[in-house]
Order: sequence, then C-alpha cells, then structure tokens
Amino acid sequence: MVVRHLLLLVLLLVAAHARGQETGNHDRVQAAYDNAMQSLRQQVDDVQIRPDLTIADVIEKVGGEAELATILAKAQRIGGPRWLDDQTCQVRLDISGATVADSLKQIVSDNPKKSPVTVDALAPRLKDLNKKTFCAVGTSTGSKAIGGARPIREADGWAAVDDDARRQAVAAAKRDAVTRVIESVRDVPLAPDKTVGDAMDVKSVHEALDRWIQSRPVTRVEFQEDFQVKLTLAAAAGDLYNTFESAAKAQTKVPLPKDSKGWDELRERFTSRIGRVSGRASAKAPSRVVNAVQLPDVPPDWVQQQLDAQGSSKAKADKLKAARAAETDAVSRLRTQVEALPLTSGVTIGEAQKRDKRLAEAVGRAVKEAHTYKVDYESDGSARVKVNLDLREVWESIRSLP
Repeated sequence: MVVRHLLLLVLLLVAAHARGQETGNHDRVQAAYDNAMQSLRQQVDDVQIRPDLTIADVIEKVGGEAELATILAKAQRIGGPRWLDDQTCQVRLDISGATVADSLKQIVSDNPKKSPVTVDALAPRLKDLNKKTFCAVGTSTGSKAIGGARPIREADGWAAVDDDARRQAVAAAKRDAVTRVIESVRDVPLAPDKTVGDAMDVKSVHEALDRWIQSRPVTRVEFQEDFQVKLTLAAAAGDLYNTFESAAKAQTKVPLPKDSKGWDELRERFTSRIGRVSGRASAKAPSRVVNAVQLPDVPPDWVQQQLDAQGSSKAKADKLKAARAAETDAVSRLRTQVEALPLTSGVTIGEAQKRDKRLAEAVGRAVKEAHTYKVDYESDGSARVKVNLDLREVWESIRSLP
C-alpha cells in the first residue's frame, strides 16, 4: 500500500512538472509569435509610398489600425516553433506584399476623405510590393537561459567586459524591467485614499507580481555601444492586471473596489499605464564629453523620477486628429520640463543642448518614448491627453552619445 501511494505521488509530481513545462513552452511560443508580429508590423509601417509618406502615416490618418492588424494576423507561420534549446523558441511569419498592398488600397478606398493619397495614386507606388514577401522571425527565451546571452558582435567594446560583469548587467536589466513596470502603476487609484501601490506593499501581492513578471519570456536583449544592456520581457498588460487582481483579492489589509464597475475602471486605469516592459543596466559607464559639457559619471538624482504632462487641442475634423494634436502639445510641454533639468552643476539640459545639437537630438529621441496613458474627448470635439516619461530614458539617451 505504501509503495502504491508513493508511486501515485511520483506520477502526480511528474504530471504537474509536465503541465508546468507545457505552460512555460506555450508562453514562450506566444511571446516569440508576438515578437515576430511586432517586427512584421514595423516592416510594413516603414514602406515608403513617397519621400514624405509611409504606410504608417496613411494608416494613422485614415484610422485603419484595426484593419491592418486584422490583415497581419493572417500572416502564415512557416513550420512549427523552432526550439534552439530547451528554453529558446523561434517563430517565423510570412505575408505576401501583394496581400498588404491590396489591403492598404481597400483601407484607403473605404476612407477617401481622410487619406493623404488617392487609391489611383497609391496603386502604382505599391507595384513593387507584388514581388515582395514580408518575413519576420520572433525569438523568446526563458529566464534560466538569459544569463548566457552575449553580444552578436563585440567590436563595440564588449570584448573587454568579462562574463560575470555581462551576466550581472543582464540580470540587473531584468530587475530594472520588473521595477519599472511595478512603479508605473503604483499611483493608480484603488479605493478611497488607497492606490495600487498600497496593495503592492502587502508582501504576498508584491511577491506574486514579482514572481509573475520574473517568469515572463525574454523577447529581446540589446548590448549597446555605451555598455548598456536593454532587455525586453513579454508581459501583456491584461495578464499582468489579472495577476494583480488575483493577489489583491487574496489579501485583507488594503480595501478594494466594492463592485464590478469599480474593478472594470481599475482594469482600464491599470492596463493603460503598461507600455513595453523593458529595463536597462550598465556593465560599464565611461565618462562622456558633449562638446564643452562634461557629463557626470554618477547619474543625476532625477534619473529615478518620472514626469507627467498634459496637452490639449481644439476640435479637429475627427477625434483621432484632435487626440494627435493634443498628444503633440503634451510631448512639447514634457520636453520643456526635461530641458529645465540640471545636467551638471549650474548647467541645465536646455542650456547644454544649445552647445551641441546632438544633445538636443538625444533629448528628442528620449521624449518620443513618452507613454500616453489617458485621452479625454470633450463634448465640443476638443481633446486632452496625458503622457508620462521615465527620466531614465533621457539619461540613457544622453549617455549613448558618441
């Protein structure tokens, strides 16, 4: 009888392990697919219709995001998932250029007044797509394998970084990604006088979130010239929220929404704050000089902060244009705040960038990383938009200057 019980226990443990492995494999396959889809979309977006117009521009102006996403979702998987090892998965997607061209012409035909180009003018410019196939390979790997990630080429100085320092930088970048995504939702209102951060301060909730994010597949690791490692995790906003909600409901220390409406509003606010889940860390931080400005070796105090800005726009021809105009206004206001930050003793970023246009370009690249987390449309057709920027993006963009 004892032997039978032991055998049953062993079988149950083997089955549980197999289910866990199957779940992990499914997550990695899905992450690789999502990664390939992002690459495919970027390739299509970048196609030039004329020197001043891309497919992305047309789609934005006609409001064809959903239609294009539906078309790209039909991309064929070439073969099954390819496993490079027991942790790393690749998925390949292909879609014909002719399919993309026909879809774009249909989208423009359905929205002729909004399009910056007519169907007749569009057709000859897309002729080359009939001979093209868009192909993208997406990769994801598990947490256990990521420590072995190496630069594809080490000519940029990574050859001088030893394996321990490289692994530590990769691990720190992953930890930074976890910290960033948790911090991005801390101030979301949860209940009267309580925020999501209050719930996350409960040990069980914090551990549940931390554990879930840490377990997410890695879709990208970049070893950059300034000895920065940038790591991206496959962490969908909805799944992250579900993990938080489940853990929050299991605790009793912090009050929660009282009805389904409150939970629905929380989900919307929570998920709107989640952008791409990525983190950075440095294996080495050499001094940089931007013309006459010596950049500090130690990051400024503001590097740990975030900035918010709100922009507005009067009524436009449609809501999307009003929102875009409001977003542009918000980003402009955000940049003004960034330029007021001290870079060195007695010199602000705004003053320093007057000495070197490269610094201004670096700030511009960083500000483009701002995350739009709220859009309000008024009854008169005007719009208000709120954006948020992690100031580490600013510092890292400046530090990356040659």
